[in-house]
Amino acid sequence: MPLSIPALGRFGPLALCLAALAVLSMGLIAWSHLGWCNLQERAHVFDTDLSSVQFRVHRSHWVVEESLRRGTTAPADAVVLRPLDEADAVASRLAGTASPAMQAELDRWAARLRAAEHLVLRRWREPDAVPETAVRDALTQLDLAGVSVGQAWQGELERARLAQNRLDKLNMALVGGTTLLLLWLMWRAHRQRDAAVNALRNREAQLRAFAEVLPDLAFRMDGEGRYLDIYGNNLPLLGVPPESWIGRRLHDLFPAEITQRFMGTLTQALTSKHTQSSTFSLEIRGELRHFDSRCAPIGDENQVVWMVWDITARRQTERRLRRKTRMYDFLSHVNQAIVRSDALEALLPRVCQVAVDHGQFRKAWVALFEPQPLGHGQATLRLSCVAQAGDPQPGLHTLSFDLLNTPAEEAVLDRCLREGRTYRTADLGTEPLRPTWCDEAIASGTPGCVVVPLQQDQTLIGHLILLGRRVDDTDADELGLFEDLSNDLSFALTTLHREELRSHAEQRIRLHAAYGSEAFWQEYNAALAGTPAPASKALAWMDLLAFSERVNPSQNG
Repeated sequence: MPLSIPALGRFGPLALCLAALAVLSMGLIAWSHLGWCNLQERAHVFDTDLSSVQFRVHRSHWVVEESLRRGTTAPADAVVLRPLDEADAVASRLAGTASPAMQAELDRWAARLRAAEHLVLRRWREPDAVPETAVRDALTQLDLAGVSVGQAWQGELERARLAQNRLDKLNMALVGGTTLLLLWLMWRAHRQRDAAVNALRNREAQLRAFAEVLPDLAFRMDGEGRYLDIYGNNLPLLGVPPESWIGRRLHDLFPAEITQRFMGTLTQALTSKHTQSSTFSLEIRGELRHFDSRCAPIGDENQVVWMVWDITARRQTERRLRRKTRMYDFLSHVNQAIVRSDALEALLPRVCQVAVDHGQFRKAWVALFEPQPLGHGQATLRLSCVAQAGDPQPGLHTLSFDLLNTPAEEAVLDRCLREGRTYRTADLGTEPLRPTWCDEAIASGTPGCVVVPLQQDQTLIGHLILLGRRVDDTDADELGLFEDLSNDLSFALTTLHREELRSHAEQRIRLHAAYGSEAFWQEYNAALAGTPAPASKALAWMDLLAFSERVNPSQNG
């Protein structure tokens, strides 16, 4: 049974012709668009490749000249030859894509390119045989040839642009006539559908507003701040079912200050007819969360689409990055202080000042253990402040302090000070058995504390104590940086101590040599003969060096 073909009506053939013409017009528009895209891409690729070739040649010349100027060894082949090889490859690609009208200029430019590369290579391998001026002249000639090629390319682009413009005018005339005819027919044949078209246009405006932002949570609201619809895939942020928000206004859900801010953004979006951006923070289920949002008006309606997404994780990442950047800057300046210090008395004050200036700590001091007196059994360990910087609180009189007489399991700070472990806390108030300076630090608004142990020859000698308003005691990476700081400072203290011992040893060797001289024994013999002054001097030297028990007077002869 043959299929029945529906009647096309009075305007059926005309409609088919117009549809075919419209399809043809769209095809021409797409073809024109593709032609412009190809032309732009050709222009961009050609200009980029031309600049890239000359940049690589200039870079190879700069590398060679810098190496010769500094008197260093010749750069590796990859540093000089690779850019030249890449320049040759790009130049070959240019020659293959150029039109015949540009071939002469390209050939001239390629010849000067090869000449410049040859001189750069000779300058690299035989610097005495090729002066720098010759290379610079060759590069100048290459640049001039590149300008000529660029001008020829601009002429080629202009011709292509004119041809494309002619095609565009034809397409525009055809599309414009077809569009006007179609609009006239549609107006006459479908006047009854005007209302549906308007509704569709408003719906499209809504969808366009949604497309302007990236949703995490999306709200459709009226001009009074009343929730009309809620969308999104992060609905748990609401804390309640979405249906309970519908019909309620902003002041029913948020404090007055937040409501006023939200209403200002909503009003600005409706008044300006432009999308408004806003960033805010809210406490949700006891946790402070940060949000970014976009508020876009919906066509001519008194409604907006407000999209919100949670950026708490990004804020936390940024905060951690800032802290690590600060710590790396702190470590860098501590290492500079180590390099520039030749004595313990110079190093420790510098480290404290660096902690305040670059580590952004409010207070820093170094406390060293006082020597234990002999014959007193288990004396109380005492840390004495030897260097400090930063705020006046805690006071200087509290920076030297005693450890607990008896170690306590709950006294974490005391155990770390005693055992030489890195200590961090965001709140010193949680420490049950704490020194006096802890209370002063809490009172002055710096409850965060970091204790960095200091060792000398693998022996704990003291601590660097840092106070700040905020200290993250959960970041494992930051703990590793503080341990690196401890290792760096301990290495510096050990090195300075060994240097001091070496200096003392050299002094004693010089004294040994002086006491073993002939003048020494002459004075000593004079002392034995009854001359009092020289004898007392010789005996004083012997007492200084503890040689009295070992010296044999019979060596005088």
